[in-house]
Amino acid sequence: MPTLAVTNFNIVAATLGGFVTLFSLVSYLLKEHYYLSEPREPTDLLPFPPTLTLSVISLFAGIIFSPHALNWIKPLEYARGSEQNLDTITLTFSRIALDVQLVIAGIQLPPKYLRYQWKSLAMLLGPGMTAMWISSSLLVWAMVPSITFLHSLAVGACITPTDPVLSNSIVKGKFADKNIPKGLQRIIIAESGTNDGLGYP
Repeated sequence: MPTLAVTNFNIVAATLGGFVTLFSLVSYLLKEHYYLSEPREPTDLLPFPPTLTLSVISLFAGIIFSPHALNWIKPLEYARGSEQNLDTITLTFSRIALDVQLVIAGIQLPPKYLRYQWKSLAMLLGPGMTAMWISSSLLVWAMVPSITFLHSLAVGACITPTDPVLSNSIVKGKFADKNIPKGLQRIIIAESGTNDGLGYP
């Protein structure tokens, strides 16, 4: 009679598969009816402030399953006990997740969108992004003690690009359809999808 092998891989597959399935079943309902992951004001039905987003729920789930809580997922075992291997694996999966989101952002735009809106996009990516980089770097330099200006420029370059995942909260769903013009939604999608590579130089 076959038996279930309770190995680390099987635990990870069952945990992540179960969470993704359950999350997929309820996330649309939560987002559409309670405006989770969208800007909103507290209501009688949901009196908490608009900080509980679907991204935060996923973050909490990751913390709960991690070695610091339930210890169901043990990433260091996959890296053969090496912190350097674990950093490489994490970086690779982060790049894959970002690549998928960038492809989705490109699919959402109409055909030949960049050909017609290149001026607006150039303004956002040129002077707009430069001003944001400088202002972010100055804030980091002023608020973080004992950091050099060069290091604050590097931190500013990391936080300046708009995250295409988080920008979905203002360009998708009932809230966006009701309150945000289509043109603004599209330029945010285009800008968040193209600026990530520009944060590196």
